[in-house]
Amino acid sequence: MFAKARGVTIALENTPSELGAPSVLHKFIVDTHLNDLRLCFDIGHAHIEEGVGPSFEAMREYLVSSHIHDNHGDKDEHLLPFDGTIEWDAALRGFVDAPQLIAMVFEIKGLGATPPSLDQIREACDKMEEKLSRMQGSNKQA
Repeated sequence: MFAKARGVTIALENTPSELGAPSVLHKFIVDTHLNDLRLCFDIGHAHIEEGVGPSFEAMREYLVSSHIHDNHGDKDEHLLPFDGTIEWDAALRGFVDAPQLIAMVFEIKGLGATPPSLDQIREACDKMEEKLSRMQGSNKQA
């Protein structure tokens, strides 16, 4: 109530925990009738837990934001997109088909002590933008 009065949206993030599971977050909003509460989809967390597709679908109705990063499916590495094992074509399809615009925030650390360079980040952004544009174009043709 206080956040809404100040124009602030509160978004709960899916986390690798029992209480942070996408289905639990969805049920929490429904059961508590906190209809102004929203969700932040962490794609890396989804990849190491219930899977990207099922997690996205469980949260879809309430999504306003996302944390974008990759991993190899076993720990929260926060790699650049396309540097892990997330199937990005399938993952991005949910964003394109979502009923609302979902903010995408890169949440990356990089490998070891060396963070990714700006050129590497730009390359990942460009690749993601290209994939999204292609998918949006194919939606318009259908």
